[in-house]
Amino acid sequence: MLGRIRILAALLTATSVLAFAPAAEAASWLEKNFALFGPRYSGKLPPCDYPVALSKIQYLFGLKERRFWNSNLSIAAFEQVRDVEWCVVGVDRNWPFNPACKAAKP
Repeated sequence: MLGRIRILAALLTATSVLAFAPAAEAASWLEKNFALFGPRYSGKLPPCDYPVALSKIQYLFGLKERRFWNSNLSIAAFEQVRDVEWCVVGVDRNWPFNPACKAAKP
C-alpha cells in the first residue's frame, strides 16, 4: 500500500510540474544582444592557396607534431593546392581514412 502511495505521489508531482511549466519562447532582444563579444565572423574565407593560411597550417602542423607526437615531422612546401581532404600514409594517426589512403573523397 505504501508503494502505491509513493508511485501516485510521484505521478502527481510530475503531472503538476508539466502542467504548470511555462511554454518555450524565443529569446528576447536583450538575450540576443547581451554579452556576445568576440571576433566578427563574416563567412568570407580566403582561397585555398592563400599564403598566410598555408603558413598557419604549416606552423600548426609542426607544433602539433612536436608537442603531441614528439616528432620533428613538418610540412616543407605546398604544391598544387586544391580543395580535397587528404592524408599521408603513416601520419594519419587516428586512422579515419586508413588503410593506405591517397585522397579521401567527400
